[in-house]
Amino acid sequence: MSGIFTRIKIKNVKGADIAYLYQKETLESIGLKPHEFDSNETFFNVGDEFTIENNVYRVVKITSKFFSETFEIDYQGTNIYGIDEPEPYNFQITYFVENVKTND
Repeated sequence: MSGIFTRIKIKNVKGADIAYLYQKETLESIGLKPHEFDSNETFFNVGDEFTIENNVYRVVKITSKFFSETFEIDYQGTNIYGIDEPEPYNFQITYFVENVKTND
């Protein structure tokens, strides 16, 4: 049996892959917030907004996928902001987002 190794995929509803994330700290840096009831818990749900670079995104849909194998990273995939280091994964959570605004 294998442990769960998670990759977070952020994908625009119009089709573009925005980023792949592997660290909770990276999610915190873009807007994952502690829950107001219990600061030891954090959530990232539909309707939440976050910022990458100067772009504000809103989560509109969340899906998850288990893979039958663990993928070892030996390539550089699409990660337009380059904000996280690739790690092995066998589970993926995809956040589908829409653009809210650009902070320029």
